[in-house]
Order: sequence, then structure tokens, then C-alpha cells
Amino acid sequence: MASRTKRWMISAVALGSLWISGSAASAADEAFGAVAEAVDAEAPAAPQLLTPSQPMPPRGPTTLPPTAPTTPPKVGPAPPVAETPPAPANPNEIALANSSAASAGMDSSSGIYDLASVPDMIGDAPGMRYMLGRSNVALAAGDRGIKIAEDSRPLPTDRVFFDFNYFDRANTTADGTSIGLERYTLGFEKTFFNGHASVEVRGPIDTGLNRRQSDQNSTSANEGTVFGDLTITPKVLLVQTREFALAVGVTIGLPTTPDEQYTTVGSPTIDVRIHSEDVHLAPFVGLQIAHDEHFFAIGYLQVDFDANGDRVSEEILQVDPVIGRLRSPTLLYGDLSMGYWLYRDRTGCDCGVNHYITGLAPIVELHYTTALQDAHSVGLITPLRNRMDALDMTAGVNLQLGACSSLTLADAFPLRTRGGDKLFDGELIVQFNRRF
Repeated sequence: MASRTKRWMISAVALGSLWISGSAASAADEAFGAVAEAVDAEAPAAPQLLTPSQPMPPRGPTTLPPTAPTTPPKVGPAPPVAETPPAPANPNEIALANSSAASAGMDSSSGIYDLASVPDMIGDAPGMRYMLGRSNVALAAGDRGIKIAEDSRPLPTDRVFFDFNYFDRANTTADGTSIGLERYTLGFEKTFFNGHASVEVRGPIDTGLNRRQSDQNSTSANEGTVFGDLTITPKVLLVQTREFALAVGVTIGLPTTPDEQYTTVGSPTIDVRIHSEDVHLAPFVGLQIAHDEHFFAIGYLQVDFDANGDRVSEEILQVDPVIGRLRSPTLLYGDLSMGYWLYRDRTGCDCGVNHYITGLAPIVELHYTTALQDAHSVGLITPLRNRMDALDMTAGVNLQLGACSSLTLADAFPLRTRGGDKLFDGELIVQFNRRF
């Protein structure tokens, strides 16, 4: 009985163990199935089996090698962009602080402005006089070649200009009457190489002596108007600072005036002909100073050479032989101009804006002319003096009209009044300049 009971107890324990084991296995199967379904959901699809007709893929690593992590670039301030420096201002143009000059860094308070605004030298009228009977030689209506000191300055400038000069009692007609001389000059100057050089051209129209003089004519018949000698002046700027400019050049006088004929009626009648052929070469050096915003000065030193002279012939009894050449002696010119700005409006500096008087400056000048050699006679033509030492003074006022225009009114008179040193009694001068 005891043994039977023991066997039932062992059987019951065994059945319980099997039941517990089955329940645990069933639970484990359910848990494993849930995990497998989750993995299958996230895993990629299984590769398809290759058919015999498809090539085998190349063998190699199934995963790519790891790449090094990239470091983002450091962000900092951007480097400054190099700007093209502005072109240097050209103070030789209008240069009165207009819009183009201001964009180049030049304002109206700079020294360059003071140097560029210096007015042109006014000038005078020296020359060498030759007499033919009672008349002086009537080439160019009794005028002479233009020298550099007349309405110019050493600093090259873009401009057009018109000058009027009236010389009182500057000529004598063949009938012995003293008359004046009027000169009307048109000209222009153009700069090159950023204002470091220029060429000036001017042509005068002279009213004074008629190119045909006769001691039997009336005074009015011995007066006339002719085109004078054309003048070309190239110059180069050597040195320029904020206070001064130094330039050199040469004035070239061309024989563009008509020939002269002088007739003296007598026994026999003589016709003297002067053929305009002389070419004048006059090298010069010029200095322009602007010490401050008020004071300015210009100085010139020039030597005038007559390169070939004028051919002279005398006709007597239908015979017209050439008797020589009339050659002017070499002349030395020394000129000094000084001025002072009493008033100057620096705000009106744009040529496109209309302004009235923007500057006022009185100017005083001294002009000295001397002959470096004696003058010689040719037939009936004799010099007024063998040598000359003329000293003239010019006083005037310069009016600035806006930034681009100027008007100068002046008077000149001789300080030496002896013989051939006095070339006129007085001179009225009007000069207008327009810069561009």
C-alpha cells in the first residue's frame, strides 16, 4: 500500500513537470516568434537565388570601409577685396575741384587747387623796330611775333582764348603820321600725357600799317588789316609740386603775314620789297608759384632767335635785285608777374553750374627786353637803334567767372622812354580764357 502510494506520487510529479515544461516551451515559442517577426520587418528582403544563366557577383567585402569624419571649415571674416586705386588727379586741366577731380581725391583746399588756379601772365609788347623812310617796317601791320609771356602760364592747360591789345602811337605811316596798332588773337592750348605737356597755337589779326606804304598816300590809305605771324608753342612740364611748376618749351613763329612794299616817289622812284620769310625760334623756361591760397607768381626767361630773316629787294628803273636779308638781332626776354587773391569762392567749382564772379586778383608785372647783338641796316632799311633795352610795366585785374572762365583787364606802359626803348605810349589789354 505504501509502495503504490509512492508510485502515484512519482507519476503525479512527472506529469506536473511535463505540463510545466510544455507551458514554458509554448510561451518561449510565442516570444521567439514575436521577436523574429520584428526582426523580419526591419531586415531587408532576402536576396533572390541566382539562376544558372545569371553571372555570379564579384567577391569582395560586403560592407564599405568606414570614412573619416569631415570637419566643417572654420568660418571667419572674409578677406578685404582689393580696390583699384583711383587715377591720380590731373591738376593741369580745369582742376578747380570739379566732379572728376573730386572723385580722384582732390578737393578745393589742396595746394594743387591753388597752383592750378593761378591766372595766366598778361604780357606787354616789346620788339625791335626798323625804319623805312619815315615809316617803320609794316610787316604784320607793324606788329611783332608773340612771345611766351603773353596770356600764358608754365602749367599746361586745356583752354581756348581770345585776346585784344591796343597799342597807342605804336606805328608811323609813310606820310609821317603816328597811329595805333590793334591786335586780335584767337588761340587754343591742348594738353597731352595726363597734363605733362601741351601745344599752343595762336593766330593774330593786326590792324595798323597797310602792307603797301607810300609817302604820297594819305594816312587812311597807309592803314590796313592783315593776318599776322602764326605761333606754335610746345612745352613740357619738368617738375610739379603743390607749390610750384617748372616747364620748358619753345615758341615757333611762322612767316604767315603777307609781304610788304614801300614806295618812295622821287627821282628815281624806289620800291622796296620785304618778303616775309623769317622763322623765329624762342626757347624758354617758366616757373609758376602758388605760395599759399592768396599769393601767386609767374616768371619767364626766353631767348628769341631770327633763324633766317626776311629777303629784301629794291626795284629801281624796273630792276628788282635782292640786296640782302633783314635779320632781327637775338633778343633776351625777362618777365615777372605777381598777384594776390583778394576774393575767391571755392564752392562754385563745377563747370556745369553757372556762377558769377568767383575770384578777384590784382596783378602787377615787369617785362624787360634787351638785344644781345647789334642790329644792322639793309639798303634803305635802318634800325631805330642798334640796341634796345625796353622796360615795361603791366598792371591789371583778373576776374574768375565760375570755375572755367576768366577775364583779365590791364594796362601796360613803358618805364624807359629813350629813343628805341619806347615802343608805344600805352597799351590796353583784354584777355578771355575758357578752360575745358
